[in-house]
Amino acid sequence: MGFLGAGFGNILGGAVGSAPSFRPDLLPNQTILLDRAPRISNTVMVQADYQLSRRSSVTFLGSHGNLKFIDAGFQNDSNTLFQTGYNYAINRKDSISVVYRFDVFNFSNVSQSIRNQNVQLMYARRLAGRLSFQVGVGPDISTFHSPLRGSGTTLNWTATSTLNYQFRKTTAAFSFHRGLTGGSGVLAGAETDQFQGSLGRHLTRNWDASLSLGFSRNQRLRQTSLATDTASPDARFITTHLGRSIGRGGSLFFDYTASKQSTLFLNPAVSAHGVPSLLHTLSVGYTWGLRPIVIE
Repeated sequence: MGFLGAGFGNILGGAVGSAPSFRPDLLPNQTILLDRAPRISNTVMVQADYQLSRRSSVTFLGSHGNLKFIDAGFQNDSNTLFQTGYNYAINRKDSISVVYRFDVFNFSNVSQSIRNQNVQLMYARRLAGRLSFQVGVGPDISTFHSPLRGSGTTLNWTATSTLNYQFRKTTAAFSFHRGLTGGSGVLAGAETDQFQGSLGRHLTRNWDASLSLGFSRNQRLRQTSLATDTASPDARFITTHLGRSIGRGGSLFFDYTASKQSTLFLNPAVSAHGVPSLLHTLSVGYTWGLRPIVIE
């Protein structure tokens, strides 16, 4: 479920400055900085892969996620998605895929809902122990229920790209995603661009450190908003990470993140909580995992 195994950080899904083990585009989007607004985010996800032959396979993925704010005035949203893909290995290093994705976005404070479909043609290249690269692009069709203005159906494009490179003790990872998201509680849907990059290094057998940075931009949708403001809120972050392995599946980590929001739409709920131009966050946590369970 990850971008070819590229992890960016620890435990906070879909948020600026965090780097979840799940791909950010599969989680409720939180890339507009609202750190003083308490919320609850949940995601349930399942994925299955079936090997058709030595070279080909099919993948099925489904998930349901929601983002709920404790205070009034924000756009609580839910997202249900289904994704399937056909994968074909050209040789030991190169493979191609055709991926279809269907999303349903619903919002608590407005009557609008969005049905989104896209198809991506993807190419991946892997060099064992050294390089993993993947890029995909394709058309994106959005259908709006009760649009406030503009067309009820729009045609756009979506793209996904990831790159991992493994040196002797250092790992570099980059990811980019463009597509429709839930709007982070401020907008009723948004066209979102997300970029993340990290550089990690094993210091000793048990200690590792990394430096991550990222950028996001959210564009308001005409069909779900009457506002004439066309500014796109964008956020930037940089995170330093220090972790120590404990046992076979555990890890203790210490993180520091500095994040900055350039601008926000006029929103009484957002203004009431205040959005700092520069936010500092310290995190201490422990993560653990189990070995994969293989079903023959």
